[in-house]
Amino acid sequence: MKPNPLAVIALAAALPLVACAKEEGTAPPVDTAVAGHAAEAAARSMEERMETGMGLYAAQCSACHQANGQGLAGAFPPLAESDYLAPGPGPAIDAVLNGLSGKITVNGTDYN
Repeated sequence: MKPNPLAVIALAAALPLVACAKEEGTAPPVDTAVAGHAAEAAARSMEERMETGMGLYAAQCSACHQANGQGLAGAFPPLAESDYLAPGPGPAIDAVLNGLSGKITVNGTDYN
């Protein structure tokens, strides 16, 4: 089964927390609930994490970015096949953890 790219994006937000928690002494101050969720996620299989990510995307992201990740032209940028996210997971992780405001250009269309 081919992984759903939207689920991968949702899961990408949790990866830095998991990685930091595993490196002794380098983890930033993190709420204990967040650390617990990160540890729980690390213990799950990839299939379980993908299912969780798809559920999170459906509950938290799909209303604006749509179930297929295509977004709404001029209002909510696409996540699927997005040139903004193509360089790597950094922009997606940052947007999920810190929010995003201001003008961005995705696939040649401006969003603000």
